[in-house]
Amino acid sequence: MSSLTDQNQHRAVKAQRRSSRSGLVGGLALLGALALMGTFVWQAGVLAPPAPQDVKTDDVVAKPDQITAANASISGRDKNDRPYTIHAVSGEQDKVVDSLVLMNTVTGAFERPSGAKLDIASKTGQYDHKSKALELSGDVVFTEGTRFKATMDKAAINTDDQSLVSKSPVKVDMQGAMIEAASLTVTDNGTRILFKGGVKAKFMTQNTSTGDTP
Repeated sequence: MSSLTDQNQHRAVKAQRRSSRSGLVGGLALLGALALMGTFVWQAGVLAPPAPQDVKTDDVVAKPDQITAANASISGRDKNDRPYTIHAVSGEQDKVVDSLVLMNTVTGAFERPSGAKLDIASKTGQYDHKSKALELSGDVVFTEGTRFKATMDKAAINTDDQSLVSKSPVKVDMQGAMIEAASLTVTDNGTRILFKGGVKAKFMTQNTSTGDTP
């Protein structure tokens, strides 16, 4: 016959076993619930992996937009403190060179130190604020009062010293003469005009005109 002490120990062992089984079952149930919840949250997108991103490269345009304007005007003064103005029906800043302005339907006016006026016109042009260089193209026309009218396809002007260079064929209608040449350079504030390459000149008077002169 077992003693009371043995019976109590036997009951304690059984209770401990029941508690262990209950804890194991509860733990498994908790893990199952967490797994189910995790699956639900994943499907809901809360824990979903991030969507693939576009690959970034170094080929990124720093300034993709251009600054455009209608009736754009540029004004300044040359090294002799003479004013000049350049006007365009429309203009836009170059995408690559910040200081460069691209222009359409260009007109301009310069004042020589002598007081003479030089007017310019062209279909297109570009002006660099840093170098003060103006490049014109397309039906370029220069007019200095009644002194001369020059036409060409392209020309470059330094607005600081008013020098002019055209490496395209030019035609110049001067007082009493018509001159054609492969290129033209105007320096010394417009006082020196140099023609180069296949120069042809036709001199005219009121009653007669001479032939071409090489």
